[in-house]
Amino acid sequence: YIVLKAREAYVFCVRTMADMLCAALTRVGRTDTDCTICEPPSAALRKLTPVRIQAASPRVDAVAAHLYRLSRGDMLELIRQGRVQVDDAPVTKPDQLLKPGQVLSVRGHGRSRFAGEDGVSKKGKPYYRLDIYA
Repeated sequence: YIVLKAREAYVFCVRTMADMLCAALTRVGRTDTDCTICEPPSAALRKLTPVRIQAASPRVDAVAAHLYRLSRGDMLELIRQGRVQVDDAPVTKPDQLLKPGQVLSVRGHGRSRFAGEDGVSKKGKPYYRLDIYA
């Protein structure tokens, strides 16, 4: 995973590979490079795309199913397989409620930050806003 910003690039890798990568990454094309190991930069480096979905409640299974266009049954199976996380912790209960600011990850589908409720439809159903990491 590589993020480009101005005249810098951030390469995200497993910490055990960082030394090898820095030793090997001395040139890019004809340009000499400086490589240093640092803590992951803030999420501001990542582009966020806002989306608005309609779900019955802020439950993990409901929000993720709507967001990734999956059935609730498929989402339950992903939760059972341990492929769904909230703030990097595996979700064990599909009825877990999301709180604003929490990061929802579904392995193989994407990662997003839950921003909370964003209005109500004419029929009284809530809308939720999420920011998808691009």
